[in-house]
Amino acid sequence: MSIWGWVPPLVISLVAVYTYYAYVVAMCIMTSNLLVEKVILILVFHALFVMSVWCFVRSVWTRPRKPTVKYALEEAEWSKMSYDYNWKKEREAMSNLRQKVGIYTTASDTGDGMLQYCFHCRNLKPDRCHHCSRCGMCVLKMDHHCPWVNNCVGFHNYKYFLLFLSYSSFGVIFVIFTSARFIYEFIINARQFGLASAVSGNVLVILIMLVIHILVGIALSPLLYLHRDLVAHNVTTLENSRPVGVYGTKPSYKTFDMGLQANFLQIFGERKLYWFFPIFTSQGDGMTFPISTYKKMQNA
Repeated sequence: MSIWGWVPPLVISLVAVYTYYAYVVAMCIMTSNLLVEKVILILVFHALFVMSVWCFVRSVWTRPRKPTVKYALEEAEWSKMSYDYNWKKEREAMSNLRQKVGIYTTASDTGDGMLQYCFHCRNLKPDRCHHCSRCGMCVLKMDHHCPWVNNCVGFHNYKYFLLFLSYSSFGVIFVIFTSARFIYEFIINARQFGLASAVSGNVLVILIMLVIHILVGIALSPLLYLHRDLVAHNVTTLENSRPVGVYGTKPSYKTFDMGLQANFLQIFGERKLYWFFPIFTSQGDGMTFPISTYKKMQNA
């Protein structure tokens, strides 16, 4: 990865450091005159701040998972199989290979059975797996490559990424609403006693923090809304732009949609206590997933 890829995570880190100083020191300690208010604001802020930073660090430093050696296939063998795919013998060979490795999705929009192969990694791509040119590897259940964490978001860290968005959003809302009172008092004092007497270094620091968080909130809102919808239907960002199909069927956005509860548990796991922490609890191995089409056939 390029060193420039670390610029966005550095920007987030600097915003976090500035927010901590502006909120805890400039606002709570040096501006607020009520002891109870100081204690409550500092405690709640630290809870949201620690969780946001923890989830951010886990999103950045958790390395992507790649397919196991089970999916390795030499390029020459793949080339022969795919080049002669129209021949019955090679079609049967690919069908047998599909059953052997347990791949259900197809590379073709027609669902004709063609498997997906990565010429860079020299392996078959399991369901929901994609090659990331930035990371230089095939990533299991790849959602997207996020520049803000300088890492791929996928099976290995999608839960951490969702928690980071959630805690950050709650933190932004908390900071905006609790700091707005101090800005309101500044405006009242400026009207009564003049701008020069009302302005102070701490007020400017708080005002800058408020503006930054309003902008961050505007940026986070559509992203959080998008991923809420993706989780509800068990769709990745890549699948949302290009749906995948199962062998013998046409592409669909509901290929992996097993219902709201099952979709949620695939990411967050069964243990409710761990839902709120960036601890890996996602179900499965990241290479095989329940298919909603087969579920419907079983229930029919």
